[in-house]
Amino acid sequence: MSKYSNIKKLRLVSKRLIIDSSKKWEKGKINIITAGTGVGKTFNIMNNLIPADIEDGYNKFLFLTVFTDNVSQDSEKMENTFIENGVKAKVTTDVKTFLEYKGKLAIVLVSTVSGAVNGGTDNENSNILINFLKDEKFALYWDEAHFGGSSSLATYKYNTGWPGTVYKASYYNFAEALALLENSKVFGFTATPLFEHKGLIPNINSKMYNLLVKKEDWATQEELTEITSQLRDISVYNPNKLGFEKGIQLALNDYLAFSKNLELTAEIINSHEPLRSLAPKSTMTLNAGANNENTETSLNIYENIDEMLSSTLNEDDNK
Repeated sequence: MSKYSNIKKLRLVSKRLIIDSSKKWEKGKINIITAGTGVGKTFNIMNNLIPADIEDGYNKFLFLTVFTDNVSQDSEKMENTFIENGVKAKVTTDVKTFLEYKGKLAIVLVSTVSGAVNGGTDNENSNILINFLKDEKFALYWDEAHFGGSSSLATYKYNTGWPGTVYKASYYNFAEALALLENSKVFGFTATPLFEHKGLIPNINSKMYNLLVKKEDWATQEELTEITSQLRDISVYNPNKLGFEKGIQLALNDYLAFSKNLELTAEIINSHEPLRSLAPKSTMTLNAGANNENTETSLNIYENIDEMLSSTLNEDDNK
């Protein structure tokens, strides 16, 4: 089996779930794309969907995420991706810069949903952005759309089972208002669609959600086997109150030991079967994210890398 075969399978699933599904979008709807974590939602927004929109004449974009640390990470990644792919677009994390931009390039505002809807302006930001975009050809890409995705207190209770009394549906109302503008294209992306996204809540007022990914689009058993068979383990490294940094160190120590043992095992097998020429290339996906016991924001990818290089690896590894 080629060591790249799992990547090829994953790309097929990614294309079907995200790129192909996006082509079925409907005007005046919040179009929901569902795909599992790691399939490539954010990757495809940056590398395929926004560039294709720019080719079609869209020149204003909102890329909204939930977590503050994701804004700096995603904006830098998007900027680098556009440069690498020759995409002519400006990226900003500042609402004012987005509103005042007069250049000829397309512009993308990367922000939290809260920053776009509230932004420290007593809920005025949403109206400012809605009024600004009503005469523009624009697209909204709402990542993690299950956060704030219920249209009313009733549906929020139905989705969560919690009878809260303060839910205002401000994120949903913002997305709905943008979807109803003349020249808009609105998407929501999530790994965990809400009942409302699926159209499973009876007698609700809003029918704005349009679930694009159908059952037949999901990964086949063969594709899932190909992908998941490459996994050794999924582990949680939680040193309680010592913070993300210690968790990263625990994870790296485990991974480096595993990697060295894998190389040694391959060397032993190669000594008996030299024609096999095994050359293992192990990888680890590390997410320094918050859990129920730690309400701090997570570390973004660049902070992760800095911590990995500074606190655990020796000089030879750094090279």
